[in-house]
Amino acid sequence: QYNKIMALVIGSRDLGGVPLMRRSIKKKKSSIDQRDLDCVRHKVDEDLRESNYYRQKPFHLRRSVTDPRITLNVGGIRYETFQSTLRSIPNTRLYWITFPGSRYFDYYYNDSTKEFEFDRHPQLFVTILNYYQTGKLHLPKEFCIPLIEDELVFWGIDENEIETCCWQLYRQHRTNTETLASTFKPEDGDPEQVVSEEVLVRNTPSTYEKIKDRIWKLFEDPYSSKFAQVIGVLSLLFVLVSVATFCLETHPWFQVTIVNNATNSTTTTKIEPHIGLVVIETMAVAWFTLELSARFISCPSKCEFVKDGLNIVDFLAVLPFYIDFAFKDAASAT
Repeated sequence: QYNKIMALVIGSRDLGGVPLMRRSIKKKKSSIDQRDLDCVRHKVDEDLRESNYYRQKPFHLRRSVTDPRITLNVGGIRYETFQSTLRSIPNTRLYWITFPGSRYFDYYYNDSTKEFEFDRHPQLFVTILNYYQTGKLHLPKEFCIPLIEDELVFWGIDENEIETCCWQLYRQHRTNTETLASTFKPEDGDPEQVVSEEVLVRNTPSTYEKIKDRIWKLFEDPYSSKFAQVIGVLSLLFVLVSVATFCLETHPWFQVTIVNNATNSTTTTKIEPHIGLVVIETMAVAWFTLELSARFISCPSKCEFVKDGLNIVDFLAVLPFYIDFAFKDAASAT
């Protein structure tokens, strides 16, 4: 009876679908139950979907009922994936743990927890697992290259699999290493002597250079320390206060009329900003001047500092205040 139903369903699909099948059933007046027919039809649909799924998906993305899940404990963090995913990259450490009886399986598998345990970097393992899932190896920029090299060697992944978008970053480290190796060559044939004492003494920064570096990071890199973050917030507040003061000085509510008696018969008047706004503006400009001077004194290269467009803007922002102050003093003296 099952074979009859299968032939009936498949024949109906080949000839145009269910209406013909229904006519055939009605015509033959078969004793087949409608529920059995729906069950078989559902099974045929599943078989067709599974065959189409395997035909369209690549090998490392195929899933089936018999594809077991594998739990990986890397640095205390658990990752779960499929066996077929780990077998997509042959001749690697994760590839060999999928075969029971191999030395990698026996060494890393914990029978009590039913998971494979690795004492490796858990954050970098996300990159490794993504390589097995997508087939593309991308490098995270927040980790140093030597650490990534160690992880690639441990998992048995060839460095030539790195994508072109990340290869320049990886190759730059190799170039720097080769340059340093060629610069500091062993002397007198002693392989243990990498750098002489004179070179070490010459390259040791002085106290003045250390202080300059700290000041530079203090004003230039707000994430270098907590105090640098405070200075960054303080600079932002002074910028906001300075802009607000510049706008309020033009409003009549914050302007004061000053009367000057030039002679007994004539008087002159002029409008100036409120003294409170002048004090606030002077404090803001004093802070900007201090910040700009400290950054200029402690910068690694004076030429690069002067050529920087943002530094030029900072200088032009405080320059009008001093020019106006000088002209006021000259006018009051005369």
